[in-house]
Amino acid sequence: MAFANSMHNTLNNSTVNDVGRDQYNINNYAPGYSLADLERKLKPVYQDAYFPPPCMEGTRDYIFSQIDEWLNDHRPQTPNIMWIDGAPGAGKTAIASSMVSKLAQRGILGGYFFFRKGDAGLSDPTALWKTVAFDLAKFHIIIKAEIEKFLDKPGYRQDDLELAFHGLIEEPLVQFENTMEMLYHPVILIDALDESDFSEIQAAKHKQLILTLNKWSEKRALKKIKLIVTSRNIRLPPNFHNCQLCYYVVLDTGNHLSPNTNTDLEKYFYTRFNEMTWTPINWPGAHIVRDLVKMASGLFIWAQSIMDYLQMHDNNYEVVLEQILLGKLSQGSRSLDSLYIQVLLEVIPEKSAHYMAWKLLIKDILGIIIAAKVPVEQSDLIYLMGEDESEMLKAKVAHAILKLSPVLSVRPETQKIILKHLSFSEFLMNSEKCIDVDFFIDSIKYTQIIGINSLNVMLKSLKFNMYNFPSSYERNDDVKQQLLSKVHNYIAYSCIYWVEHVLDMDLERDNMVVESVKLFLYKKLLYWLEVLSMQKVLNIVPIFFRKLADKMKNIDYTLAVDLEDTAIFVMKYFTPISESIPHIYLSVLPFAPKYSYIRREYLHLYTNILQVQTGLEEKENPLLITMKEQSRILSVAISPNGNQLITGSCDNTIKIWDVQMQQVVASPLQVSGSGDMTVQIWNTDTGKIFTGPLRGHTNWVRSVAFSSNGKLVVSGSDDKTIKIWNIYIDQQAINSLEGHTDYVTSVTFSPNGKYIASGSEDKTIIIWETRTSLIVNYPLKGHTDSVTSVEFSPNGKLVVSGSDDKSIRIWNAETGQLITGPLQGSTDWVKSVAFSPNGSLVVSASGSNIDIWNVETGKLITNSFSDHTRRVTSVAFSPDGKWVVSGSYDETIRIWNAQIDQTATSTLEIFGLSISSATFSPDGMHLACGSHHGTIVVWNTVTGKVVTGPLTGHYKSVISIDFSPDGTNIVSGSEDNSIRIWNVMTGHQLTNPLYGHYSEVISVAYSPDGCMIASGSFDGNIQIWDKKRDYKIINTFQGHTTTELKLVAFTPDGNQILSGSLVDVILWNIKTGDIISRVEIKYAFFNSYSHTLAFSPNRRYFIHGFNKNLFISDVYSGEKLVV
Repeated sequence: MAFANSMHNTLNNSTVNDVGRDQYNINNYAPGYSLADLERKLKPVYQDAYFPPPCMEGTRDYIFSQIDEWLNDHRPQTPNIMWIDGAPGAGKTAIASSMVSKLAQRGILGGYFFFRKGDAGLSDPTALWKTVAFDLAKFHIIIKAEIEKFLDKPGYRQDDLELAFHGLIEEPLVQFENTMEMLYHPVILIDALDESDFSEIQAAKHKQLILTLNKWSEKRALKKIKLIVTSRNIRLPPNFHNCQLCYYVVLDTGNHLSPNTNTDLEKYFYTRFNEMTWTPINWPGAHIVRDLVKMASGLFIWAQSIMDYLQMHDNNYEVVLEQILLGKLSQGSRSLDSLYIQVLLEVIPEKSAHYMAWKLLIKDILGIIIAAKVPVEQSDLIYLMGEDESEMLKAKVAHAILKLSPVLSVRPETQKIILKHLSFSEFLMNSEKCIDVDFFIDSIKYTQIIGINSLNVMLKSLKFNMYNFPSSYERNDDVKQQLLSKVHNYIAYSCIYWVEHVLDMDLERDNMVVESVKLFLYKKLLYWLEVLSMQKVLNIVPIFFRKLADKMKNIDYTLAVDLEDTAIFVMKYFTPISESIPHIYLSVLPFAPKYSYIRREYLHLYTNILQVQTGLEEKENPLLITMKEQSRILSVAISPNGNQLITGSCDNTIKIWDVQMQQVVASPLQVSGSGDMTVQIWNTDTGKIFTGPLRGHTNWVRSVAFSSNGKLVVSGSDDKTIKIWNIYIDQQAINSLEGHTDYVTSVTFSPNGKYIASGSEDKTIIIWETRTSLIVNYPLKGHTDSVTSVEFSPNGKLVVSGSDDKSIRIWNAETGQLITGPLQGSTDWVKSVAFSPNGSLVVSASGSNIDIWNVETGKLITNSFSDHTRRVTSVAFSPDGKWVVSGSYDETIRIWNAQIDQTATSTLEIFGLSISSATFSPDGMHLACGSHHGTIVVWNTVTGKVVTGPLTGHYKSVISIDFSPDGTNIVSGSEDNSIRIWNVMTGHQLTNPLYGHYSEVISVAYSPDGCMIASGSFDGNIQIWDKKRDYKIINTFQGHTTTELKLVAFTPDGNQILSGSLVDVILWNIKTGDIISRVEIKYAFFNSYSHTLAFSPNRRYFIHGFNKNLFISDVYSGEKLVV
């Protein structure tokens, strides 16, 4: 083809002439984005840091000939995928590296990607298509223009691999093929597919990746675009095993090698020996080379490692070669085990007196390299190992890295350390292979070590204005990078990956890590957000903090709540935090909710920023996110992973929204019903109808639903019928269900697909058997107006229904009996109902309100969510049950926190135990409760959530409890005669139990400055405990005429103490112990259980009472003011 390099030209409003063929006008493909802009939009993975060496010149020519023959075969029956298979170390990656160069030289390299296990970027399944797309954009301007068109559509989301494949790869290539009709087509190459991350966290994405690769052979439009994949036979797409769809090449290894492989290995050994200039000419001879070829068994990695090892021994190379030939360093078929052990041992200096210390250092270095989420630099190792930096340690690490050169590679441009081959890490982590147990690496242990040390790095290094931002007037991207301070790589690594490492830990057994997470959250959070903002990875906070919160729930509930709140905080303020570091403090912090820990811990540190006086959220707002549509919302649903919302609107569109980015993205397979009496199934990857229109209804289609296996669709219509469709067979309904006497308003499948529930304007619900289309029970009756919504519970045993009679009912799906309800309290028609994932809750939409109900009790668990301004038409729970999504006629989609308990309760019980004492914190935010069982729980009075507890230590009833003036600590007195002091946030005791009384402690109180504690007991004594003297008793007062004390309290100036008993109230001088005044209580005939006593806030008056009588008296004179 003429102008073979034309893809490198910039063409604006011009034509391309292909000699001998037609002219192709490309006026519509003038560049929009610069490559820099496109790179920022796509975020391709940078691969230059890891680009493996190609095959040695003159080797593997027979493989390259096979590939060329396949590339040049354009017959329709020729598969468009080539799979190159082979054992570990057979040379697949070297071949792939060579092919990248060869394809580039021919001008047909469309794009490439090298997966690499252990590298967070290069093992991420989502990295593939966005990286290949960026290469394709550079390949040809038409492809670039099509990619830009896709990116300009609202809602591109990188982790939707099927969407990315369709919009970034398939459609641009199809458009390119249709426009250019070129003889030479771009070729895509993927290396080491078996090293993509298929761990539990990435399993769903890996599955999507496999599906997209499977589509490559199925898409007729991609028939001319060829794909080369190298991989072991692990988790491959099904079509790779079909010889008609995939061209298979295997690299032979073992005892029966092809002559070509033997010849290539001989060439390799001869070339490497010739490079050893210190050896004799023609050494070691042809017979030795043949022996080495035989020992290699087709494994080029063995050959490479052996030669690297020989080159390190230039002073005794003949002895080392003899050891190799004698098999002392193993052969290729034994997977390099003995050679790897020898390389490890030779790191240790000869005659070292610290043999075991060296072994441990080598193990730690390799453990960190293997467990790290991305390659790290040599200078980072010491920090991630948790060692103190010293010149001696740095020298030792440098020595070890140098000596490990046969198995490690240091990229010169980045200084990142990588393993030369996956087989080395597999050897170290396999106790059967790694026979020297001192070198065996437990990857879980080292991921924990990195997690702990990453936390320590952040606690030590993070500070305000990490990057030394010069001004708040510029966004992050607008500031010249040279003006900013550099954050060391080990700090950036710790900030980005610490949560992933901590998630791999057993936190129930590692309390120190939990404490470090607390310290980080309450002291370093905002500084951490600075780094994430600059590194453009802020989106990890909602994702990983929600997972960490779930893991913390049974360990530290308060911390779990604060982690969840942090995720919500970042979601709410994602834009300002991600775009400008200074505005974390200037525009976000001032608006943190009034009672949030973020406001409490951080706002007071920044006195010169905006101070919001009014309008702050007094309590946790259940509304998390609001997304604006252009039309009234009729229906909403949440994707199985909880990351996407699906909406249907009055503008006849179906859209998918990304929850985190809060914008529209394309959607997966959807079904829609319409006023045109048809049902249509859409594949909105392509925007085309998948099946339909399905015709059969004779009036409006009101409701449609998929079965759980995706094969069947049920539809309900104003023609009073329900129809079942198999979307893969034909366009005729396979069954028509008749039983309702009015419009069918709602239909749904049971989770197992065996049953269908339908609701109708005839006020009934009917349960049908899917297979037979028979009614399971008689119509369920009870509603007095149209049934608008029905849904099965997750276990399929219950059905919930909502009605225009303003009620909700829950039915037994098998018997038809009413289980719960009618749930009444709604003030308008109930238009939508849905179960929570665990089946314990039901959410309903009535008017503009959303309510959440307890299924068992039928009671509301929250006050109504009422931010919508018009009717709410649809509600649904997220898969984890934490959120509720709603759609409304007010053209908004809103996401709510379903875990906020807003309902007031009259009685609090602590885990089923009755309360014996309670007190509020000075700011009213917390309520501390003591129980008759000896436990203490602290509640958040705004959210109703437990902050701390139950705190255990007392073994009898907690009779009295008091907050310190700053609200950070509580003191408790108990029937066990002890006093204990607790930290409110951590629940830890600040000192050993205080013993001084010989009877139960009836009352405890803090002094106004928090430095003293007063206690009163049934032993008749009042004691003063001094914090500055480690809570030693500094005074004991005696003077009441009865031992049955009721109350002690400090006066506002802290110089005096009031104490009250059954018969008198005394005012004491703290310093001298003198009685200042005594007031006799004349009504002393009542017992202590009917007697009440309290002091006024200024301590001038006291109130006491018995039976139905209350008295207010002056502390000094005893004069009664009120009776």
